[in-house]
Amino acid sequence: MVIELDFYTTQPFDLSQKKLKQIVGYIVRRAKPEIKSAKLSLAVVGNQEIKKLNRIYRNKNKPTTVLAFPGQVQGFIDVEGDDLGEIVISKDKCLELARQKKTTWRKEFLWLLTHGVLHLLGYDHHTDYQFRQMKSMEDKILLYLHKKYA
Repeated sequence: MVIELDFYTTQPFDLSQKKLKQIVGYIVRRAKPEIKSAKLSLAVVGNQEIKKLNRIYRNKNKPTTVLAFPGQVQGFIDVEGDDLGEIVISKDKCLELARQKKTTWRKEFLWLLTHGVLHLLGYDHHTDYQFRQMKSMEDKILLYLHKKYA
């Protein structure tokens, strides 16, 4: 599995780009093992930046945890080299969730990253069935990621 990762942050961040590539690679391998290579852009920003994006792209004038912008039409994934798209995560919301759940920001970040990548791979949670499928995959992935990176 070859992962090309473009990473951008406006926030203090303690995971290296190398580790982020390993994490994204694991998520993709676990969820869609037929994909041989993938490209992904990841941005970690504050509430102000993600609020602006949420307003522009979802018409919601408030910060959100994670936004996922698909790079290709869902369902037409090229297993030889796929531009998955872009994920934007709010570190502020991540820290807020971690405090509420009494967990670490890194565990929350790993969940948001996993959630975003799964969306780009075609997973969704509009129906109960879709929710169960996505949640099951998230749980399997996070079991490993939390042991290795949290």
